[in-house]
Amino acid sequence: MELKTFSIYAKNPEKGQQVKSQVEKQGFKYSETFPDFMITVGGDGTYLEAERIKPGIPKLLVKDSLVCFKCHDEPLDEMLAMIQAGKSQFKEIIKLEAIHDKGRLLAVNDIILRNKNPIRAIRFKVSLNQDEVDPNLIGDGVVVATPFGATGYYRSVTRSTFSQGIGVAFNNPTQEKQPLLLDETDELSLEITREVGQLVADNNPTIVNVNPGDKIMIRKASEVGLLVSHND
Repeated sequence: MELKTFSIYAKNPEKGQQVKSQVEKQGFKYSETFPDFMITVGGDGTYLEAERIKPGIPKLLVKDSLVCFKCHDEPLDEMLAMIQAGKSQFKEIIKLEAIHDKGRLLAVNDIILRNKNPIRAIRFKVSLNQDEVDPNLIGDGVVVATPFGATGYYRSVTRSTFSQGIGVAFNNPTQEKQPLLLDETDELSLEITREVGQLVADNNPTIVNVNPGDKIMIRKASEVGLLVSHND
């Protein structure tokens, strides 16, 4: 696909205008309505916001933050020249969905279930593909991550990462619990049995309260994210 039109999603509007001017000078046309790709200007969190608001549009990540592990190391003009020369490709990244009693959450990085009250652990059941894995897990919650999100909260909990599948990290359990590495086709089920939990996705401000008896299904979503990258 030839990329000619672009849009901007920036943490800092002033920086976004600077990038917009630079990209236009290099021959691309700005389009808020029908962009071929979107340039996110900020950090990893800026990309997550952009993908949530404008899903499915290929994203080119430009660093304007202290933390952006997913941003390109090359200068923007080099990346744009690569696109114009037809040397770019779309890298597909999986997303996760969490289906719960009140609806559905979608994540690029991770789905997180944790205790609402910090002085009370939650108790929950864990099942994999309808087979019970743990009938009574006690702790602060669980982090379910994609490979894209494996360098975030998942790594903070497990001190490890992964490059394929779906990772499940148990956050501060009362008994030692090793992380699980699932296939992309697996389905993880969680059921709260005591206390109130909170369910979130990425940096989405939507927080879902999960009560005893509530069930959550977490699995690979049908939607994907697209990143503009080198055509290796």
